[in-house]
Amino acid sequence: MPRLLLKFCIFIMLILSVMNLIARAIGTTQPQNSAMRGFTDGCEDQPQPCWYGAIPEETSFDDAVHLIRNHDLPVTKSPNETDIPAAIIKADFIDCEVELFRSNKDKTLFGAFTFKIVRHSNSVIS
Repeated sequence: MPRLLLKFCIFIMLILSVMNLIARAIGTTQPQNSAMRGFTDGCEDQPQPCWYGAIPEETSFDDAVHLIRNHDLPVTKSPNETDIPAAIIKADFIDCEVELFRSNKDKTLFGAFTFKIVRHSNSVIS
């Protein structure tokens, strides 16, 4: 019985490995999401997380907004420094909404960002 169970486990592992390789091959043929491109554009040789050259806790908030606007993304800044989120990026071509936050340590610094998937029916999924 243990020998039969071992053969069955090896067979299942082989099938799962082949399926994993097929999924990876199909995934590499798909175009990259525009929002994910931001992690490489302007972030060469930068520590992650970095999005379009904006590094949390290092880049000033205004510089982060400027860097993102340079990539033709519409940034809507909040009128007050205490508003949360401090800025929102909504662009149809990236299929998501990005929220920018100020640093908790220094309000002049860019602190973090979050991504929310936006469906075309204007409903938001977190």
